[in-house]
Formats: sequence, C-alpha cells, structure tokens
Amino acid sequence: MVPMAPVLKLTPEGVTFPAPIILRIPTCTGANKAFRSNDDGDWEEIREVKFAEDSCEVQLSHFCQVAITGDARPLKALGFIKATSSSSTVKLALLHVGCNRCNDELAWYLQDAQLLQGYQQCSEIEVIGQNDAVILSHSGTRLQELQLRSRSLPAISSEFARQSDAAFQVDINDGQRDFKVTYTAPPAPTNAGGYAASQSTASGSASAQVASSSNPSPQSIQQHVMLSGRFNRDDIKDYMRIVRRRLEELQVTTFMVEAGGGGEFGSLTLMGLGRAKAMVAFCTEEYGALTGVGYETFRELEFAHQQNLPLIPVRNHRVYPPQPSDSEMGRYQNRFILKPTLVYIADEEMQKPREVADQIAQALTTMGLHTPPGAPRAPRAPGAPARKAPPALPPAVSQAAPPAVPLVPHRPPGAPTRPSGRRPRPPVQPSLESMD
Repeated sequence: MVPMAPVLKLTPEGVTFPAPIILRIPTCTGANKAFRSNDDGDWEEIREVKFAEDSCEVQLSHFCQVAITGDARPLKALGFIKATSSSSTVKLALLHVGCNRCNDELAWYLQDAQLLQGYQQCSEIEVIGQNDAVILSHSGTRLQELQLRSRSLPAISSEFARQSDAAFQVDINDGQRDFKVTYTAPPAPTNAGGYAASQSTASGSASAQVASSSNPSPQSIQQHVMLSGRFNRDDIKDYMRIVRRRLEELQVTTFMVEAGGGGEFGSLTLMGLGRAKAMVAFCTEEYGALTGVGYETFRELEFAHQQNLPLIPVRNHRVYPPQPSDSEMGRYQNRFILKPTLVYIADEEMQKPREVADQIAQALTTMGLHTPPGAPRAPRAPGAPARKAPPALPPAVSQAAPPAVPLVPHRPPGAPTRPSGRRPRPPVQPSLESMD
C-alpha cells in the first residue's frame, strides 16, 4: 500500500462533533483504503468511506489524522530544464500514470517559484514502473533518493546543474534516461486552407483539420493536448476523465481544468491554452456557450482558432455544430469554426470514451504531434549527419569532488538553505493542516 493523498491532520485532535461530518479529500487514481489515528497512537481503518476516481468522502465523528492509501501504480518521470544567463538547472517530477490529481497538482507546481516556475518541460515521458524508492544517479554517483512509500505524489527532485539548456541524462534506478526540450510547431499545411488527418471510426471516417501556423516563436513550448468541454453535467465530466485516463495510458500528455470557480479556474485555463500543442473539443449540447465568466469553452475555442491550434472535435450530441441555448454568439462561432469541412470523431451517445481516446491518439500521431509507445525513431535521411550526443557537463564545484558527472546538486549563490517540510499546495480549509 502506498499514499494516495497527503496525510491530513485535523486539529485539535480528539474534539468530537455533535453529529458525524463528511470530509471530501482529493486522491490519486486507485485509492481504496482510508485510515484515521486513534487514542493509542496507532491507525485504524475507516469503514464509512466512499471512493470516486480522484477523491473520497470519509465520515468522521471527531478531529484526528486521516491517511488515504492504495495499491502501488506505475510511475512516470517528467524532466524540466531552466536556463539562466550563467548556467542551467534541471529537475525531475514523478507522477502516477493516468492520474488526474497528479496532473492537476503539477499544474500548481508550474506556478510555484520554489518548485517549477520558469522551467520548461521536456518532451519525453519515461515510464519507470512501480517502486518504493527512486534513486537518481549518473556514472555510479548517487545524486538523490526519493522515498515514495511514505509520501504522496507528485514528487519533485532537487535541482541539479546542467550545462546544456536543451537536454540532459540521468540514471533512474540504474536505467539511463534521456530528456530534452523540443520546440514544436503545428505541422505545415498542404494547402492554404489546411489539411485533414483522417482515421476510421465505428461510425465512419473521422479526422482533425489543422490550420496553418505563421511565424511560430521558438520560445513557445507546446507540451500537452488541451481537453475542452462544458462541465455542466456529471456524465460529461466522467466521460472526459475516462478519455483523459486512456490518453495518459497511451503516453499522450493532456490538460483538463477541474478547479473551482474564480481565479483558480481562470489561471489554470490560461496556462492550459498557452502550453497546448493541440485541442480536443468535446462538442456536447451546450459546448461553446458565451456564459460571461471569461474562461469558458467559447473563449477556449476562440483562442484555438486565433492561434491556429490543431483542433480535434468530438461529436457528443446529435446536433452538430452545437447550438447552445441562450448564446447567440456561441452558436455563430460554432458554425464558423466547426465547419462541415472539419471532420469530427463521432460518439453521440457518449458510450465509447476509450475508443474515442484511441482515435484522438491516432489523429495526433498522423499530425506528427505524438509518438506511440514503442514506435521506432524516424530514420535519418540519406547523407544526414548522425545525431549528436548531449553536450558535456561541467564538473562539480567542490574541490574535493570526484571526476566530472553530468548532474550536480545546485543552489544559486547566496541562496538560503531550503527548509524541509510540506510542499506548497492549493489553499485548504483553515481547520485542515496538510502534512506529507
């Protein structure tokens, strides 16, 4: 059993309630047991608990500590690089494969100056299997050991110095892994109107039309596929979660905003769109409505069109393009962007989310935006130079250091020692103390 959420400490411990309360806790996918502390200083299993895909609800009659666990799941390692004027640093993030909470937590970490703010994500996603601990090393020199049995994910490694600002190597549990930053632009169109990448579906042919991209900025890092949909019904949210989980199994990095209202939702939506290399539009009945909140599917579709993002529509209703009620502008924009020449993936009854995910992955592969697991590298053209090895790394700063290693622990000059303790997380209720 491994942690599936941070341990919560509800204080003051021992205080009882006049009636039992229900506590909802976000969890990693796969959580299946809940425990609470008792007066003997031990843990006892909570029987009054309900588990959902990425949360659980526990019933409590007094303040105590609460721990959520589950069976060990496969992990993936993401690499991050931050270039400065004098050097570069790298970090690794460890997440559960196909876990919505891990991906959402990572989105918060990318905004935190002490964690991953300013870092660029590498293109590779390395699946490293189930482990109680992950050892980072190079050339036999151990850099860091991350204990996973006693902590929740995502886990972020320490900083390590790196000479190149585009690639690095590190051994993860004695297996060498290569990470590199890839500057990706949408594929060039075959004609002025764009092109269609097609594949067969159960309901006929399906494809995603890609408009041309002009003057892509080399600093524009496109890292994931944005999943755009209206969360006005629970079945829509559940459907999109299944699609997302299947895409993660196929090693397609996705982004789906599930935060609450207000600024949190808006900032995550902006980040999701800004880092997107393509967008999937789940065209349910009310998709594209101009609701006035500022961060709705109307604005997401508008942004994708203005920025020439590759767009993959999924038809999830008999009426297409969607005709949202009480939103004349939404109806007009849907008709303009989701035009008849843009072929969609069909699942009107919303009964085949995994098949839809497979078709999305196929479309992305055809567009050159995804490499299926196990696929061979593209062969070099005749006469093309051999691929270069990653540049050499600088030696460690210490005079007593061993011979040069690719990665060394890094702290900016004059920076204070980072205190140990819990990682920053989104705000929680004042009565809950988040503990790792």
